[in-house]
Amino acid sequence: MQWQRAQARRSAIDGGRRRDRDGGHRPALADGDRLEELDLVGDYARLARKFGMNRFDALVDACHRCARPIVMTTVAMSDGMLPAAFSLIEGDSSFRQPTATVVIGGLMTATLLRLLVIPVVCTLVDDFERFVTGQFRAPSKQGPAE
Repeated sequence: MQWQRAQARRSAIDGGRRRDRDGGHRPALADGDRLEELDLVGDYARLARKFGMNRFDALVDACHRCARPIVMTTVAMSDGMLPAAFSLIEGDSSFRQPTATVVIGGLMTATLLRLLVIPVVCTLVDDFERFVTGQFRAPSKQGPAE
């Protein structure tokens, strides 16, 4: 697809860095993986729509493409926290076990929200934007029909 080639060119031009909201650049992991992954879904969807894909297909394709890094990050972090959650490591387990449990639950919740709720919210916001712009458009300057 044409938009996939554009995404590859953009990545090559940026040198592996992602653009900040204000147009600056930052290293890919500077603000944490979680925010970068959320930005990936939006970037893919916007780029796909720019190249003519409809909204639903763009969001599904963006979630499909971004699911692998999101799920891999969640699984890796959760696997790293499992020994602490099961109190298998030395030290004060009264602090580490609840913390690990909360971290694992937060990662799972964030992953589900990112892959299921964010596309729905994007759809609702896009519908609202279309409704508002349709309501406040200037009437056409056509004369009365004869």
